[in-house]
Amino acid sequence: MKNKKISVLFALAIVCVLSLSLASQTVAMAAVTKNQTKFHTISTIGSTNLFSATADDDSFDPQNYATRYAESPSLNMSGSGEELKLSASGAASGLCWYNVNYFVYADFAENIATAIKNGTVSIQSSVLLKSGKEKSSDAPDESYARFTVGSRGDFDYSTNINKNTEGKDKGFSAVVTKDSATNNGAKTDSYLEYTVSIGADELAGKDVSSFMMHNFTHFVFGMWTQYNTLYMKSPVLTLNTNDNAAPSLGNVRVTDNVDGSKIVTVTVVDSGSGVQNVTIGGATDGGLKSRTDDTRTAVYEYVVAATDSISVTMTDNVGNTATTDVALGKLTVDKLFTDKNIAFTADLPDGNYYFTTDGTEPNTSSAVAANGANSTTVVGKGDYTLWLRVVDEKLSYTVDYVQDFRMDDTEYPINVAATGCIVDAPATARYGTEVTLDVTPNSGYELYKVLVDGVEVTPSKSVTIVVTADTAVKIVCRRRITELVPAETYFVYDGNPVALDFGEVDVQGVTFSYGEGVTELVAAGNYVVSWNVDNDNAVGSGSFEIVISPLVITVSDVVTRYVYKQFDFTYVLSQQMDCVSVRYTNSIGLAPVGGTPKLPGTYGFEFVSSDPGVELEGQTSGELVIEKIKISFDVNTSIFKEFEDVRRQLEVRLREKIEEIADKFNVSLFCNDNEVADVYNAGVYRYSIELTEDAEELYEVVQPEGNFVVEPRKIAIKPLKNQYRYVGEERCAIAFELAEALPDGISVVGNLTYDGGDNAGEYLIKQGDIAVACGSDETVSQNYELVLDDSEQVYYTVLSRKIVVKTSAHGSVYGEADSELLASLVYGQLADGDSLVALRQEGNNAGKYAIDRVEVVNANGEDVTDNYSIVVIAGDYDIAKRALTVVPTGFTKIYGEADGEITYTASGLIDGDALVGSLVREAGENVGSYRILQGSLANDNYEVTVAEANCVITAKNVVVTAENITKIYGETDPEIVANCADADVAELGLHFMREVGENVGEYRIYLERATNVDYNVTFDGATLTVKQAEVLVEVENLQKVYGEADPEFRYVADGADKDELQLMFAREAGENAGEYAITATCNANYKAVVNKATLTIVKGDKAICAEAQTAVYNGKEQRYTAQDDVEVIYRDGAGNEVAAPVDAGEYEVELVYAGDENHNANTVRTTFTVKAKMISVVVDVTPVKYEGQNIMPVFTLSEEVNAMVVFDGGSAPTGAGEYGYTIVFESQNYYCNVHATLIVVA
Repeated sequence: MKNKKISVLFALAIVCVLSLSLASQTVAMAAVTKNQTKFHTISTIGSTNLFSATADDDSFDPQNYATRYAESPSLNMSGSGEELKLSASGAASGLCWYNVNYFVYADFAENIATAIKNGTVSIQSSVLLKSGKEKSSDAPDESYARFTVGSRGDFDYSTNINKNTEGKDKGFSAVVTKDSATNNGAKTDSYLEYTVSIGADELAGKDVSSFMMHNFTHFVFGMWTQYNTLYMKSPVLTLNTNDNAAPSLGNVRVTDNVDGSKIVTVTVVDSGSGVQNVTIGGATDGGLKSRTDDTRTAVYEYVVAATDSISVTMTDNVGNTATTDVALGKLTVDKLFTDKNIAFTADLPDGNYYFTTDGTEPNTSSAVAANGANSTTVVGKGDYTLWLRVVDEKLSYTVDYVQDFRMDDTEYPINVAATGCIVDAPATARYGTEVTLDVTPNSGYELYKVLVDGVEVTPSKSVTIVVTADTAVKIVCRRRITELVPAETYFVYDGNPVALDFGEVDVQGVTFSYGEGVTELVAAGNYVVSWNVDNDNAVGSGSFEIVISPLVITVSDVVTRYVYKQFDFTYVLSQQMDCVSVRYTNSIGLAPVGGTPKLPGTYGFEFVSSDPGVELEGQTSGELVIEKIKISFDVNTSIFKEFEDVRRQLEVRLREKIEEIADKFNVSLFCNDNEVADVYNAGVYRYSIELTEDAEELYEVVQPEGNFVVEPRKIAIKPLKNQYRYVGEERCAIAFELAEALPDGISVVGNLTYDGGDNAGEYLIKQGDIAVACGSDETVSQNYELVLDDSEQVYYTVLSRKIVVKTSAHGSVYGEADSELLASLVYGQLADGDSLVALRQEGNNAGKYAIDRVEVVNANGEDVTDNYSIVVIAGDYDIAKRALTVVPTGFTKIYGEADGEITYTASGLIDGDALVGSLVREAGENVGSYRILQGSLANDNYEVTVAEANCVITAKNVVVTAENITKIYGETDPEIVANCADADVAELGLHFMREVGENVGEYRIYLERATNVDYNVTFDGATLTVKQAEVLVEVENLQKVYGEADPEFRYVADGADKDELQLMFAREAGENAGEYAITATCNANYKAVVNKATLTIVKGDKAICAEAQTAVYNGKEQRYTAQDDVEVIYRDGAGNEVAAPVDAGEYEVELVYAGDENHNANTVRTTFTVKAKMISVVVDVTPVKYEGQNIMPVFTLSEEVNAMVVFDGGSAPTGAGEYGYTIVFESQNYYCNVHATLIVVA
């Protein structure tokens, strides 16, 4: 027996050592939290059970009305009725404290929050709490209640599990906090009431929007690991008020509307809790307009029907209510006057009334008395307020009648700036006049933007404005571009970007895109060009195609034969491009020296293109020949002043022509086969040329065939230019000039001439009979000949008469005869008897035809137009479209039926003409009305107008049926199967509903809606029947330790979810040890079979709270704060018992509990630490000069304590340098965290 006791004591010692060791460690556990989800909003004075259901709670559960929180590895939460239980396991003395917390929140409505701030509301709250024992070794914990008002935010809970402390909601901003005035800290397993009161004066001036009740435990250690348990029920919040006075009426302001109703503005005051609401009986619209921050003064505005009196009901923030009846009258005044004399009528209840018109408040000294018909005068143009006030000492409030009016006789200008449209608007209007501006967009334009005095308004073809000053209206219509195609869409590649020509179409602001990666149209290919414009000038989008075909260059007229030294490859390209070049090859296929043929011979040639967009065709390749130079001399091309020395001239000219042969030839001259020395007269000669051998390789002599002629010397005669006469004038000699002077004795005879008569025109001048005449020496005369210079053709002009003619016509309507074509002479003069005839382009269809031709006829009717040079200023002949009205025949059909043909009648067609195409209607097959439109019905010669007519589609009537259905409680509703004989059920968009409820019973099935409006659906109705579900319930026998809360009832339910089954368990009353019978009830939706079970209560232990505590050294005895029923024993670090800790250090604390009739004796250990006191140090960092003596740093301490300096390395400064040091204290009761540097300079 002795050995067993020693073993138990040894085991207890081990546990204590482990507890002390672990007490200094931080134990990290995940928080277990279930937040409150339902909140009461308190809006009235009185009491509220915070565990009662709110108005929007259809499935009441008290667990939704509180937050449960603990830092514990295991947390058990349960609730029954209005009682909640929270139990945390794993709490141990000195190791970790899993205290449990309840947070119950409520919010104050705005009126209550204001009344609280105004100092008229006090708060009382109460709750029932108890602890309990979860097992026999457990002990009841201390229960606490704390009440806080302020404002709640996001839930943010925390606690310190290493200390026996409660949790905190860091998200709640506290204003006033109070602990329960009763039972705080009680350890009991029976409910106790915890209460608190907060006075109105404590709350006055404070912003309070929420209430927080915080119920929590402090752990009481029994033995080993324990539970921490808290029960809670009946949390009640009560508001009381010291304000018993209702609000009062301060002022009533009445304004008459033009429709006969009244705008009533009331000012209400309440010096207590403040004004909550004001209503006026019979009001149709209105509410709060303004109020002060404390709501003690509030202004409400309502619209009421025309009446002689109103009833004003006023309620303050705590519910005090008063009603005041106010007699009303009527003030009548025009809204606009055009002179300074103002008339009005005041039809008011009896009393003294005063008024002003300048907006100042009326009073008996400054205003004018008025009741009945009245008049007054204002100073001039402007806005005025007629303000009447009743002055009656019998009333506690004043009544004002207010109407606004204006005096204005100005005609204000309306300035309209229109773009792309015509606007019909008056030039001026009086103040307040409503003016409508009719906008007609130009053809091809649409309304885009309307600005009134610079403010953009909704665009409309009828713009309505109210004139109150000079008004500026800007109306912008922009072009609607439906098609945009350039004049040319086919191009031939030329290496340059294609420039698109849109003619007269303005494309400013239009953006073009040519495809991905293409920024300009250059390369050959097919392109789809997209265009878009959206600005103040135009709007539209579309696309068109552009084709750039390769450039095909034709090579032609290739000259393939050349003479040496004259090679210049000659050919014709259909278009010159730098990318085209020629490649040459010699007789062996190689490029000739220098790349270009030079010497006589045969060569190949080929045309090539370096640009892929350029293709070649035609004479693209072939052979060319360079021949030897053929030497000849054409004496017929020589012109000599003298005939002597012809031989020498031949030689000189040949050498000039062919320098390379220089003196490598000889010339022989013959006349009549006789060699002669030279040529002296015109006659028949021949010559021959002989080359040297080396010259013959490059040159070839072409000997003249037969004789050559030395012709007479030709002297060019050139007619003078610009010689003319007018039609009908006499001919005269044609003037000329000679290219060179004739020798003496030689003269010119005869005349130049031209072919033609007297008609206007140009005639080529010919040589005629002009010739050279001489004296008696015929030999000399044969050597000269006059030749007409044909290097330039010269004409003699017979001028026509010049006239300018302008054409015009009135035009006609399609189908009518042409009106007269008019031609008027603007410039020039007609010959006697001549007259003008105007002609237009052919055509009789609607459109424009140019009057672009004018003829002249003489008195005989003959055409003499050619004798005139006519400039025509062409007018247009307009053939307008004929108006035609088409009247469609409207029709009606039922949804789903096919459209019939749309017929019509047309009036105004000319015989033989007809309309082509057909009418259409607006798209759509759903129920509705669809306008009949013109569609493709048209004739280019008619302006077709379609009269208004419609196609109306009506809904189809169908009947839907469904069968009755049945289910067992808890099962999903079976599908409702609908049937319809006249339509596809899926198309109807049926949405069925049934009466709300899942409990056993019958529920009517009804059609909530049919979403397809194309059908009128009738439903015959059906029923869903819910039957009971059978469940077998077996309850487990339970046991608990004295003082613990009852454990959660455990059971097995076969066939139903526990929450859904809603089993309610109870046991016989009593908390003493013994057995107690368990009873249960079940949800009425189940047919349940329940067995018998019992709860057994056994004895338990009590825990001691032993959290480590600390204090700071103060030179006096300091003590551990322990619960009242525990003896405290202290031991220092050496194990010696002391009366109380004084010096800094850690002390062992032994907490001894003597025990009582319900609990075992218990002893636990913890620590009490006295920390050293920190001393503040101010160090002087000024450098110090070393003078051979010991140097110490200078510093100041916040208290007189013995301190010393320890240098880094242990030695004091011995010269210049930087020395680190630490300040330490001789006593363990003080410390400082100072390491500094002493700077020593030489």
